[in-house]
Amino acid sequence: MKDSSGLSRKILLFVAISALLAACAPANGESGSEPIIADEAATGEENSGASEADVSETSGSVQEIDQSKLVVNDLTIAISADTVMPESAQVGDEVSVRYISDADGKLSAVEIEILTKASVDDGASGEEDEEIDY
Repeated sequence: MKDSSGLSRKILLFVAISALLAACAPANGESGSEPIIADEAATGEENSGASEADVSETSGSVQEIDQSKLVVNDLTIAISADTVMPESAQVGDEVSVRYISDADGKLSAVEIEILTKASVDDGASGEEDEEIDY
């Protein structure tokens, strides 16, 4: 009976390890362990963490922006250190934003491209604004 007890322990251990691995495996057969590489220019590789099907894009005027997020077209999109943004954006800039959505629906910017900078009137020109009646 000692042999069958040892065999039972091995089977039980195998089943326990299999169940643990199955519980830790990501859904849909995705690896889940690949980091999202936002800066393609720095690595020389395409973004391997998110396929083109996973990336969405929106363009519009920046409604709000701070260090952690921006709002474009009423979409709040998180900004991180991995977000590719060649220059800082400001409210009023026309931008194109490529972003991904996680399982909870949180949007994270992959790349932000500034299409048109907002004009800034600081009043330093000394000229008065001309009122135009239509």
